[in-house]
Amino acid sequence: MILLYQLLGSLGLLLLAPVLAMVVLARPQYRQRFLARLGWGLAGLLSRAAAGRPRIWIHALSVGEVTSVAPLVRGFRELRPEVAIVFSTTTASGAAAAGRLLAGVADAIIPFPFDLGPVVRRYFRLVQPGLVVVVETDLWPRFLHEILRRRLPAVLVNGRLSEAGWRRYRRLRPLLAPLLAAFRVVAVQSGQDGQRFRDLGAPADRVVALGNLKYEAGSPAAPGGAALRRADLGLATGVFLLVAGSTHAGEEGPLLDALRDLTPRFPGLRLAIAPRRIERGPEVAALATGQGWRCGRRQGPCPDDPQVFVLDTLGELVALYALADAAFIGGSLVAVRGHNPLEAARLGKPVLFGPHMEDFAEIAADLEAAGAAFRVADSRELARRLAQLLADAGLRQAMAGAGLRLVAAHAGVTRRHLELLSGLWP
Repeated sequence: MILLYQLLGSLGLLLLAPVLAMVVLARPQYRQRFLARLGWGLAGLLSRAAAGRPRIWIHALSVGEVTSVAPLVRGFRELRPEVAIVFSTTTASGAAAAGRLLAGVADAIIPFPFDLGPVVRRYFRLVQPGLVVVVETDLWPRFLHEILRRRLPAVLVNGRLSEAGWRRYRRLRPLLAPLLAAFRVVAVQSGQDGQRFRDLGAPADRVVALGNLKYEAGSPAAPGGAALRRADLGLATGVFLLVAGSTHAGEEGPLLDALRDLTPRFPGLRLAIAPRRIERGPEVAALATGQGWRCGRRQGPCPDDPQVFVLDTLGELVALYALADAAFIGGSLVAVRGHNPLEAARLGKPVLFGPHMEDFAEIAADLEAAGAAFRVADSRELARRLAQLLADAGLRQAMAGAGLRLVAAHAGVTRRHLELLSGLWP
């Protein structure tokens, strides 16, 4: 088996080199990371993680995985301050997210190597990890083989396998099963994920379901900073407030369309929009005003009882969610991959989101299955679901309770993962 992987690595180096070169030439955004993923400049990136300190190497593919594992990394830093944390990502967006979420926590943030034998060996030689942690399902043969060859302790955390992914991996089971032995523990999100990993050849006694780390990622259960009041938004008493959080260009239009469709039947409906980029505040307000809505801004003029309110400040979104009767999660009607629906669900709010929730796919599916959220395709379906919520206080209460119970069921997931890592540390 070892000879097979060495042969595949050598062949891969020869066959992939021209393909990689073509990709790099065709896509400028790849050029910057191409040499880095071959190990260029790696020693310099590792200079902060001094060679005299024990090192843990944690790898997350992209933004979603970085977000999910960030609380675990911060917890490990508090638990083991003497350990140098080397954190790798595959994508540039993942590296940017790691820079934001793990600033002052990770000692080095590096690009993940191309899965070619000489490159992977150079990485391990320079990183010199005492423990390797892989997040979710970013499995690479040469990387895992090197863990086996060096007899390093390794763990897969927050492991998940969708049905489609499981079916694809089953075709590679003869090659994959020996590589899964690289992990001392395969910590999965659910019992179903565990069964799928065992079906692919993971040793049954190494698979354990600890829950989904994303349930403890993001904002705390209570609003941070100063609390908002509806009076701060100029709202009259008794109105129904829909909060649309972290919206992107192309989403405010459908939200305003839904408001227009529903206002004749529900004149007490109000919409608060918190654009993901606060500098878009004037643009969003101008869009609403141009359609004839009474519109106010947090950092601008605000009429009495605005029909549309624009939150154009940082750090107040969770406080705004706390005021809501229902919440819409932005980045989901356009192909931005969605934002964290738990920010609203953990505050007991019925949740709505669009079709693009890729970065929080498991949580979105869990919320739907629990009856805590509606997924909508467009403004028409958004208006239909909102009409249900406006007309049925019992439905709102049921959805809110379902979300709170779902969040409570996943409490302690970070602590359980920290206990696992502590037991594996050499």
